[in-house]
Amino acid sequence: EYNLSIKKNRYKKLSDRTFENHTILFLDLSNNYIEIVEDKALFGIKKLRHLSLKYNRITRISFKEVHLSDLLTIELEFNELTRLENSTFIGVPNLEILILSSNKIQIIDPYSFRYLANLKNLNLAKNQIEKCHKTIFENLKSLKIIS
Repeated sequence: EYNLSIKKNRYKKLSDRTFENHTILFLDLSNNYIEIVEDKALFGIKKLRHLSLKYNRITRISFKEVHLSDLLTIELEFNELTRLENSTFIGVPNLEILILSSNKIQIIDPYSFRYLANLKNLNLAKNQIEKCHKTIFENLKSLKIIS
């Protein structure tokens, strides 16, 4: 078990299975030039609890294929995200903190947060959201803070 910080480098892409079979509690990939996070890039990381991808250039991300049941916090602020899809967060069912501020999110699909029943803190500030479907917060029974 260890923490891994690869921040302030020049990574542009996270390829599938980059960290497979590693036991990482805290993974910090902030302040890089990451544009592409392949769907299985985070697949196979054991015990990951905190993921920081803030201050990158990510346009799309999906946790559908990764199954990170220990993950509690995702930091994705200051990226280039434009849309959250219905399946985006399926693989992180125990997530408690999701920071998506300062992106370019315009579209949030109706069931984007459906699988996040344990989410307590959601930050969507400083985006370009035009409208929200009435079902968007339907399953967020634990939500305490939204900004």
